[in-house]
Amino acid sequence: MTVKRQLILCAGALETPKLLMLSGVGPRDQLEALGIPVVLEQPAIGQNLQDHPNVCLFYRGRQKVDFAHPQVYGFGRSNPASALPQKQADTCFTFMAAPITLKQSMYRMLPALALPGRWFYNPLLRGLLRRLIDFAFLWPFVESFVDRIYGVVVILGKPKSRGQLRLASASVHDQALIDPAYFNEPEDLETLLRGVNIAKQIAHQKRFAAWGNTPLGRAGHSDDRQTLERWVHGATMTTFHYCGTCSMGDGDGAPVDAKLKVKGVSNVCVADASAIPAIPVSALNAPTMMIAYRAADFIIAEAAGKREQNKQRKVAKS
Repeated sequence: MTVKRQLILCAGALETPKLLMLSGVGPRDQLEALGIPVVLEQPAIGQNLQDHPNVCLFYRGRQKVDFAHPQVYGFGRSNPASALPQKQADTCFTFMAAPITLKQSMYRMLPALALPGRWFYNPLLRGLLRRLIDFAFLWPFVESFVDRIYGVVVILGKPKSRGQLRLASASVHDQALIDPAYFNEPEDLETLLRGVNIAKQIAHQKRFAAWGNTPLGRAGHSDDRQTLERWVHGATMTTFHYCGTCSMGDGDGAPVDAKLKVKGVSNVCVADASAIPAIPVSALNAPTMMIAYRAADFIIAEAAGKREQNKQRKVAKS
């Protein structure tokens, strides 16, 4: 398959595979089921979906939270029994100042939770919910309560579970069906539970106790294993670190090659987090920027090579 002009896909790990599949590049069975002509069969498109699932333990201090950074990060190894190299971190611990981050988090999450399906894409409804959040924060008792809250976010850094993304229909307007498959691998749940216990130990250090560390909510702070497991399954949310759905590498399981080109298609490359084959223990901003820079290097080098070839052909003809 040949695309005449250079096409760069950088819509992200949830939209780039969707665009490819809508164009007929993807798993044959899924495309045929939706009546999409198969241009190129690529079974791995939309597979290998990865993310950093997280849970948050909230505490209330005796005084107003006063640290200026909205989030402070630390990394560690929670599960020494995992198959990762011994010095490899598997968990991120993020300390969150609620007065700085809670309102913004509600702006993002409440519309997604309260507005099902296509209602979420109605700007008037999203705007109404956000005005309600603004109104709630005008009440002095709400502000005084939030001012004393901080959280310890426990993020699973190296999940073994792999999800998938499928088309909901043949329409570009319909959101893809996303299955992150959190905790499909039991080791992931074990690692996160161990991380939660470490976070509780941190929050009960003398300095935090002196500051104030009253737990908010019971289940997440329980010592009962079953209670804690149920809480993790119910409280887990995305860190918006989706990647891997157009993985780069060798073999049939990687639809993108080492130069970020979609295999079997000329002049189409991927320059976003969908090309990341295995999620790193970090935010994906910097890795995605690195991929984009490398894609630019490859494209520029290829264009220069073509110009040189054309020049040599003209010289040969003359």
